[in-house]
Amino acid sequence: MKLLDVLPISPRWRRIALVLLLLAGLGFLLICAAAVGYWAGKNNTLEKVNEKIFQPALARFEAPAAEDVVTWETIQTHFFPLQIARISLSPNGSPAIWALEEVDGDILYVTRLGEFGYLDRQNSLHRIQGLHVPMGLEELTQSELFQDPIFQLSEFRTFDLLSIPAGGNLYDLYVSHHRYRNGCFEVVVSHTQLAKDDAGVHAVSGAWDEIFFTDPCIPVKSTGMRLAGHEGGGRLARLNGDTLLLSLGAHQFDGVDGPYQVGQDNKNDLSKIIEISLKDGSHSFYARGFRNPQGLLVASDGRVWETEHGPRGGDEVNLIQQGKNYGWPIATYGTNYGAVPWPFNPHPGKQVGFERPRFAFVPSIGISNLIEPSAEEFPEWDEHLLVASLAGNTLYALKTEGDDITYAEPISIGERMRDIISLSDGRVAIITDSGWLIFIRNGDKHRDKAASFEVANLTERPKLQAAESIPTTAEVTGSRVFFYYCGTCHTTDGKTLVGPPLNGVLGRRVGSVADYPYSAALADVKGRWTPSRLRKLLNHDGAGFDESAMPAVSLYKDQFQALVAYLHTTEAKSAEDRLE
Repeated sequence: MKLLDVLPISPRWRRIALVLLLLAGLGFLLICAAAVGYWAGKNNTLEKVNEKIFQPALARFEAPAAEDVVTWETIQTHFFPLQIARISLSPNGSPAIWALEEVDGDILYVTRLGEFGYLDRQNSLHRIQGLHVPMGLEELTQSELFQDPIFQLSEFRTFDLLSIPAGGNLYDLYVSHHRYRNGCFEVVVSHTQLAKDDAGVHAVSGAWDEIFFTDPCIPVKSTGMRLAGHEGGGRLARLNGDTLLLSLGAHQFDGVDGPYQVGQDNKNDLSKIIEISLKDGSHSFYARGFRNPQGLLVASDGRVWETEHGPRGGDEVNLIQQGKNYGWPIATYGTNYGAVPWPFNPHPGKQVGFERPRFAFVPSIGISNLIEPSAEEFPEWDEHLLVASLAGNTLYALKTEGDDITYAEPISIGERMRDIISLSDGRVAIITDSGWLIFIRNGDKHRDKAASFEVANLTERPKLQAAESIPTTAEVTGSRVFFYYCGTCHTTDGKTLVGPPLNGVLGRRVGSVADYPYSAALADVKGRWTPSRLRKLLNHDGAGFDESAMPAVSLYKDQFQALVAYLHTTEAKSAEDRLE
C-alpha cells in the first residue's frame, strides 16, 4: 500500500504532496550533482577521465601520426647545461629496442628479436626489409621449451651492434645475439654487410657469416629461469683494426642460481671477455671472472673499460687488462638478493685476491653501457666516462684520472637506459626500455639553435614479430613475471629461499610463515595480504614497507595484474594460511 493512500487528505492535497516530494528529490539530486562537480573540478577528475579513458579510446580509431615535433629541454649539470630531446621510437617499448649504432650519420637500431631500422640524418624513420638476425627463432617457437610457462621470450635477445667502414659505401656489421639450436642456446657473433646510398641504408644480400659462438652451448636451466639472458653481457668493442672484444655474462651459472660455476672455468666461454680475430676467426680469453658485463669500451687512449652488473649492490666499473681475473663468482662487493652475504666470498664487502674495480656503486644502479663523450662537444667532460643505468634511471659522468676514477656525478634522465653511443657530430644517443630515443647535446654550444625539430615517417616504427604476439593467459604471463622478478628469492612450492614461500600468499596473514626471520617492518603489520597491500610492499609505499629488507620492485600495471592472477592459482601450504 502506498504512503499517500493511507493519509487522511483529499485527492487534491495528495497531488500537491506528490509534486513536493518530486521537487525535493530533484533538489537533492541537483545538490549531489553540484557537490560531485565541485569535487571533480577540484581534483581535475574530468581531465583525468578524458586523458585515461576517452582519449585512448578515440586513439584506437585514429591513424597513427606520421610526424611529430620534438622540443629540446634544458637540464643543469654541475658544470654546464645539457639540452635533451626525446623521440618516441617504439611507444611503451613494444617491441623492445636493444642496441644502437651509427652508420654514416644515420642511427641504426635493432630490436630484441633482431629486426632492423634506422633514423636518417633528416630525422626520418625507416625499417630495413630483408634483414633479420639469425637467432633460430622459428626453431625456438616450435620447441616444447617455448610452451614452458617458466621460459620467458624476453630473455632471448640480440645484444649489441658494431659497424666498421668497409670501403666505398659499404659497412661491415657485426651483431652479438642469442641463438637457439638443437635444444640449446649459444651467444653468437654474426656478420653481414650494409650499403648506404641515395636509397638509404639497406642490406647488401641479407646473408650472414658466423664469426664466433660460445662453447659449450648454454643448457636450458632446470631450476629457476630456463634462460637467464639478462645476465648475458654481449657487448662488442673494436680493440684494433683486426680484433674484436666480446663480453660474455654468466647466464646465472654461478653456483647459486645455476647448478655450477663458469666464471673460473677455463673450459667455458661464459663469464669471460673474448678476443676474436677478424682475419681467421680464432679467439681466446682476454680476461675472466665477470658476472654480467653490460658495457665495454676501448677508449681513445687504448684503455679498455667494462661495466659490471653485480648482484644486490656491487655494480662495478673495471679497467680491463689482458690476462687478468676479475673474481666472479668469488669476489664481489655485492650480496645475494635478500641482503645476505654472497656465499662464495670469504671476505664479504671486499675484493681479495683478484683485480679490484676502479669504481663500485653500492647500492646497485642497474648499470648499463658506457661511452667516452666527445671532448669537442663536451669540453667539460674531457677525461670522463658516461655510464648509463637501468634501475637508477640516471646517467653518471665519471671523472677519470689515469687508471682511476675520482667521482661520479648523477644526471637524472628518468628512464631505464638500455644502450648509449657517442655520435660523430658529438651528440650522445640513448635508447630506453620504454622506447625513447634520447639525444643529448651541450646546452651552451647550442643555445641559439632551433628549439625543436620535426621527426617524419613515424609509420615506419618497428613492429612486433609474430613470436611476440602469441597470446597467453594472465596466469602464464604472471608466472613469467614471478620467476623473472621474484624467483631468485621466493618459491611457490613451499620452500624457503632468501625470502618466504609465496604459494597461497594472497589471503595469508602478513609475517606468518613459521620460523622465517621477518624484518620488523613486516612482523609488526596486522592483517592479511591483499593485492593492494602487496603492491604497497613492492613499491615501498607507506605502512612501514619502505623499511622492508626486500628491495623495491617496479612493475607495470599489466605485469602486476598478471602476477596477482598467477599467485591466485598457487595453493597455501596449510589450511591455517588460507583466508578465514
